[in-house]
Amino acid sequence: MSFFSFLSHEKEKKVLVFDISSGTVGGAIVVFGENSLPKVIKSKREIIPFNINVYGKKLQSSTVVALKRLCKDLSYHSGKISEVHLVLSSPWVNSETKILSTKSPKSFLVTKSFIDALVDEEEKSFEKKFVTDQNKPELKKDIIQIEKSMTDIRLNGYSVENPINNKANIIEVPIFSSIALKSVIKEFQKTIRDTFLVSNFSVHSMSIVSFLFLRDIFEHNTDFSFINVHGEVTEILAVSKNHLSGLSVIP
Repeated sequence: MSFFSFLSHEKEKKVLVFDISSGTVGGAIVVFGENSLPKVIKSKREIIPFNINVYGKKLQSSTVVALKRLCKDLSYHSGKISEVHLVLSSPWVNSETKILSTKSPKSFLVTKSFIDALVDEEEKSFEKKFVTDQNKPELKKDIIQIEKSMTDIRLNGYSVENPINNKANIIEVPIFSSIALKSVIKEFQKTIRDTFLVSNFSVHSMSIVSFLFLRDIFEHNTDFSFINVHGEVTEILAVSKNHLSGLSVIP
């Protein structure tokens, strides 16, 4: 489900949005009306106490405790909740941008299956690299993809809105992908369900949400950077010609 597709069925709905990072957990109750601007009726942020020895499972436990406190506070103002959106930052999500490309001396026909094969191959490579970097083979079965987006398609160096059935010598497909661990997401969802009777969950990365928001708000600024500092992690986004062109996470 798209982060901005709140109004597909109901004239008005109440939505919970959680922002979960390495240092804080934020939450808001937002009312979306068919003919009105979104209205935030309650928001709060819980700090995850800094501890040099808190990482991995310990950080996850501390985050869940903060999420529980936040849910309890928001429940006093909630009423009926239609859906929940979890917006995750590093380390709860792992994202990458990459330009997939193929070139040939002879022109070739661009088809949907050809593009899908390019993207699917990179998806497998991304997940394999994540497992290798973590040095934990058991994580392979726990990985879930939460986002996969082609931010542009270029044929012979030019952006093309409808590339299918065109011929080219070079195809470039910038993509944005995000993966997370199912076990972590399930624990976050269970914590929220302990307080709220809701089954409709969507998960997003803070990177893509920030990009879409800033791109739409500052529509005349096609080249910019966004720096998100939280806890012990800093995420940097680079946008070029209105496309997400680079992503870096420090450390």
